[in-house]
Amino acid sequence: MQKKAIVTGGAGFIGSHMVECLLNEGYSVIAIDDMSNGQQENIDLFKDNPNYTFLKIDLSKEFDDTIFKNATYIFHMAALADIVPSVENPINYHNANVKKWFSVHLHPAMAFLINIPLLKMQKCVHNILMLSQS
Repeated sequence: MQKKAIVTGGAGFIGSHMVECLLNEGYSVIAIDDMSNGQQENIDLFKDNPNYTFLKIDLSKEFDDTIFKNATYIFHMAALADIVPSVENPINYHNANVKKWFSVHLHPAMAFLINIPLLKMQKCVHNILMLSQS
């Protein structure tokens, strides 16, 4: 059975590189993004790959959490990252960076017994870090 991975923020820079790594490792990947910062080009890179699915979902709102069922891993890359706007609009940043974390990690992990990786897939994480430094 093919392993299934979910990447939130999958249309962003780091998330799309994680998607690429996971696809290269043979995973079936569901990329989730609300497209507030994501780029369509990062979705289009994988649209012809039969192991890739993109879902436009705002994780801070109600959504069908059965997408997490049978997932081997969840990689939560969705976040708002700019410092100045986070000070100017802390509620939006709280919803995006804290509330979404809970909806992505705690509920699915408890409901569907999913592994939440910290430093698993080190090869992929290392490659993404190297890309962000170049």
